[in-house]
Amino acid sequence: NARLNQIAAKVEAWIRRQGYRAQAVVATVASEGLDQEFGPPLTAPVQHKTVATRAGLGWIGKNALLITRKYGPRVRLTSVFTDMPLPAATPIEYGQCGKCERCRDACPAQAITGDMWLVGVAREALVDVEACRQRAEQLLMERVGQQQAVCGVCVAVCPFSGRPAGRTETSADG
Repeated sequence: NARLNQIAAKVEAWIRRQGYRAQAVVATVASEGLDQEFGPPLTAPVQHKTVATRAGLGWIGKNALLITRKYGPRVRLTSVFTDMPLPAATPIEYGQCGKCERCRDACPAQAITGDMWLVGVAREALVDVEACRQRAEQLLMERVGQQQAVCGVCVAVCPFSGRPAGRTETSADG
């Protein structure tokens, strides 16, 4: 996240040098201050995944992660807002996971509901984030004795994770 924040700051500075307004938004904020400052746990003032869907970069999968055609759910995000004229893509309004439930079936926390994302659907309708976090920390403590973990099983089993860049199916159905 530190690297993402550095890149976003450089993009912001470049845009400003071009004469436009720009504001980088940090990738994440430390969770200790986040809960008191912004409300529900594991939330942020700007939802980078929402920004990405509005920019047409991908959709929210059944695992509540952004999924892109090129990289699947293997992406990290930050945002830079600007008034600079840029080409716009069509916003993505609904999930494109189809009938695939690999992430739900493989989730060691059984935290994924298997519901399909649509614009406006809350993350909690897709994933029990607290169960996911607790199970990931438990697995990491068992393996290496550390906390603050992500499990990654849903990323590993997603059929879009291994998708070659040239493939163009519209869903994971087949």
